[in-house]
Amino acid sequence: MRRYIALLRGVNISGKNKVPMAELKLGFESLGFPDVQTWLNSGNVVFSGEETEPAALTGQIEGMIQRRFGLEIPVFVLPQEELADTLRHAPDWWGTEDPDGEYRPENCPFVETKTCEQRVFMITIYVYTHDTMADWEIGHVTAELHSGRFFRQDAPEVSVRTVGISREPVTSMGGLTILPDCVVDDIAVSEETVLLLPGGNTWDDSKHSAVIRKAAALLSAGGTVGAICGATAALARAGLLDNRPHTSNGAGFLEMFCPGYKGQPYFVDAPSVADRNLITAGGTGALLWAKQIIGRLGVFRPDTLEAWYAYFSTGEAQHFFALRNTSPGRPSRSCSKRGSRIPAGSRRCRPCARVCTRRG
Repeated sequence: MRRYIALLRGVNISGKNKVPMAELKLGFESLGFPDVQTWLNSGNVVFSGEETEPAALTGQIEGMIQRRFGLEIPVFVLPQEELADTLRHAPDWWGTEDPDGEYRPENCPFVETKTCEQRVFMITIYVYTHDTMADWEIGHVTAELHSGRFFRQDAPEVSVRTVGISREPVTSMGGLTILPDCVVDDIAVSEETVLLLPGGNTWDDSKHSAVIRKAAALLSAGGTVGAICGATAALARAGLLDNRPHTSNGAGFLEMFCPGYKGQPYFVDAPSVADRNLITAGGTGALLWAKQIIGRLGVFRPDTLEAWYAYFSTGEAQHFFALRNTSPGRPSRSCSKRGSRIPAGSRRCRPCARVCTRRG
C-alpha cells in the first residue's frame, strides 16, 4: 500500500462548493481506500491505496465527488513521498521573514500538465431485461447513455449492458427479443454501478428476488438504482422504500400491490422522484426519470440537460436549437476520451504532474 494526499480545489470557500469533510471521508472509504484522514475543512484528504498512477486515482475521486455531491471539483493527487521530497527541497527563503520583519505565508502551487487524453473512469449501466418488460420506459435514458451524443467533453466513460435472470432471450412487451449480456450475479456492487429496473407485468414473481437483493446492496454501497412503474412495487415489497422519498403509479398503487408497504409518509405524488442514489418513477414519468438519472451521473452539461428535457417535453424548436448550441458534441477521434483510438506507431501521452514553489 502507498500513502497519498488528495488536494481538492475551491471547496468550502465563502459558502460555495460545500463538501462536508465527514461525508467526503465516507466517499473515499466507499472507493475502497483505507486509513482515510481529512484536515479541518480544507478539502485535503490523506489516504492509502494500491500503487498506481495518481491520474487514475484522480479520476476515481473526481467521479465520486460528482456523484455524491453533484460538484465538478478539480482534484490533485500526490504520493506522500513526493510531497515530502518537495518540502525537503524547498528554497532557503521558504518561511522566512520579509525585510520589514513581518512573516508572509508562502504559496506552493500544484500544477498538473494536461494531455490529449482525459482521465477516465467507467460507469456501468445495467439494464434489467425480463419478459413483458416495458421497453418504452427505458428508451430515452438508454439511448442517451449509450450514444453519448450530448455528453460533455470530459464526461466519464459509460458502458450500457443488459442483464437478465439468465442468458436466455427475453421478450419485451413491445415484442422485441433481447439477449442479455450478463446475469444478475455479474453486476458489480460499487459507486460506479447503475441498475435500471423497467416496469413489466411480472414484478410480483419471486424470480426477480435476486435483482432486488442486488439493488439493496447497491443502494447501501453508494451505487445508483432507478426503478419505474411496476419495478417500484418490487422495491416496496422488499422494504427499500419505507424510509426514502419515492413515487410510483399514483397514490394507492403501492398499497394495492404491496400489502406490507410502510413508506406512505415518504410517498411523493410526482412523475419521478430522485433521492440521492434512488430514482423512482411512475409509468408516465419516463422522460423526467431519464433526466434525473442523466443528471445524477453528470455526463451532460447542466444547460445541455435542461435544453434536452425542455425539447423532448415540449417539442418546441427553440429548445432544439438551444440543445444544439449547448452540446459540445463528441471530441475528435484523434484526441478523444470516448471511443478514441491511437493510430498505430504513435506515442500515447502519459499524464504527469509537477510541483513548483515560488515566493509571494
